[in-house]
Amino acid sequence: MTRMTFIPESFFQLLEPKLGHTGPYLLLWGSVLTAFSKEWIPCTPETFWAMGGLAFYSWAINNLVAPWTDREDVIYYDERHSRISAWTDYKVGLASSEIDGIARLKEQTGGLALVQEQRRINLQLASDAEHMNRQADLTEALKKRLDYQVSLANAERDAMSKHMINWIDREVEAAISKRSAKDDLTAAISQLKSMAN
Repeated sequence: MTRMTFIPESFFQLLEPKLGHTGPYLLLWGSVLTAFSKEWIPCTPETFWAMGGLAFYSWAINNLVAPWTDREDVIYYDERHSRISAWTDYKVGLASSEIDGIARLKEQTGGLALVQEQRRINLQLASDAEHMNRQADLTEALKKRLDYQVSLANAERDAMSKHMINWIDREVEAAISKRSAKDDLTAAISQLKSMAN
């Protein structure tokens, strides 16, 4: 891995934490300019040809020769990358399934509150129904007692009226039996005669 076709990536990775993102570039080009200004690198046509050749050959090596020579490394990198991506996909799938499970648990706890509310309502309705049943049983028992009292009073009144009717019949029969039929018949005929006149 290189930057600007010939500078190794390790140079940038070594200096970026200390100097920031642009620090390695400033150090590199500052060093080149310093070398030119101090004439450590002489400005001759051979130098310019060497710099051009360096740029061209580094590009050719990186883009033409290197892919043929490091095919095994590319295959290894691709295999490693595919394994890492499969592992990360698996872990992300696990995390998402756990998140879904947590969401389902939250929904279930909400449903549990609804179930508890429904149970409370059912218990309230059951206690109300039991209260109404007991009131109905009490009303029925009171009605039976009152009906018993009414029927007892009616039976007593019927018995007294029968006793009274029997007593009156006996007294009338006794009074009639003391009188003679001949006297009653003559009295009735005399009354009829007086009514006819």
